[in-house]
Amino acid sequence: MRVPAAIVASLLWWPALLARGMVCDPMDFGAVGDGQHNDSLAIHDAILACGNTSSVPVLSFPAGHVFRIDPWAIDATDPIFASWGHPGASVHIGANVTLVNAIGSPDAWPMGRTAMIHLRGVVNFTVKGSNDGAFEVYGGRPFGNHSVVAGNGSAFWAARREDPSVYAPVLVMVQNSRNVSISGLTLQDSPMFHLVTTGCTGVRIVNMTVTAPGPEVAVNTDAVDLNGEDQVIEWSYLSTGDDNVAIKPNSNNIILRNLVCGTGEGTSIGSVGEGHGTGTVSDVLVSNIRYNGTRNGANIKTWQNSTGYVRNVTFENLEFVNVSRPVVIDQFYCPKSQHSGPCPTNSSRAVRVSNVTFRNLRGSQSGGWVGQVHCSHAALCENLTLVNVSVVPFVNNITNKWSCLDVNNSVQSNVEPPVQISWTDECYWNTEV
Repeated sequence: MRVPAAIVASLLWWPALLARGMVCDPMDFGAVGDGQHNDSLAIHDAILACGNTSSVPVLSFPAGHVFRIDPWAIDATDPIFASWGHPGASVHIGANVTLVNAIGSPDAWPMGRTAMIHLRGVVNFTVKGSNDGAFEVYGGRPFGNHSVVAGNGSAFWAARREDPSVYAPVLVMVQNSRNVSISGLTLQDSPMFHLVTTGCTGVRIVNMTVTAPGPEVAVNTDAVDLNGEDQVIEWSYLSTGDDNVAIKPNSNNIILRNLVCGTGEGTSIGSVGEGHGTGTVSDVLVSNIRYNGTRNGANIKTWQNSTGYVRNVTFENLEFVNVSRPVVIDQFYCPKSQHSGPCPTNSSRAVRVSNVTFRNLRGSQSGGWVGQVHCSHAALCENLTLVNVSVVPFVNNITNKWSCLDVNNSVQSNVEPPVQISWTDECYWNTEV
């Protein structure tokens, strides 16, 4: 699977840009940066000033300040921000800087604003923070200086636990953009999802820390949601109240690697097919991930009475510690938070799941299941492969088995415990020695 050269090279742009670009510092436009004053107007003025120049613009937040902010956007499709469409534009958030959401209540959030920080239509764009220190995938999170974007989301979580229809914004959104590098940030306590890409091509996300309380508190707070093509997230620590990473429908050539997942729902594909729709996900690699107490590990979720496909997916080199369900394929996904009526059962249509490999998986489970592979009679899962899988109970007094429905033409090799073949449930696996 290829990684576009443009996004690999993008991290090299930053020093050159500081030398030749126009640097706009909100402090020069009246920001105080003391964590008490609202600095939104100064930030807007800095963005506007940089948007009307022939130089490559750089929005720079100087080290050691706390900026209280309302939602702000860099929209390169808007003529008044035209310079932000120049290839190589960037945002730099200095060491020990915090950008904190000044709107802590759902009732006060401005209508029509989908994100606290919204980037749209940018090309060859860099967002660079100052999280430093080496990150070891089995060693924890980055350390040292931090550049923090804080969502102040607790009131939103409480409201949405009572009523899931209450609107909550995402923390950072990148929309309809190409060749974007995001690195060195700490994102925390978003009202809803933390980092979202939508309709983007060529994104690299690296050296990130994304945190929120677990799902009992911080509902629907996905760490990273990816939509588009040619996107990579790596060397990051993700611990939130929902999906640690979710690959959304109509995405292809996506790589997740060298991650540690704390609380959350694991690394997910989907959900696909919500609202009886059509969705596709293909060519995905999930590699070198540690799951520490997540609800799920490797997770594919699709809706009944929908169409599309999930195919050409590899989950490899995964370690599970106290994970409720290490392996999940759920073609009957239908949570109450997204569907208030009765959920369809085995309908005549379903998203087709095929060519999925699980290789080199090890660790412990705490929910009684090594995996639940529940496929639809309308579109049996096909060409699934389990190779070198070993999962044990986290404690001694729980079961350790698989649950399987409607699987065909699939292979297991060196799997402990093995998936039991069931003619009644149409669970057909060939066993290779």
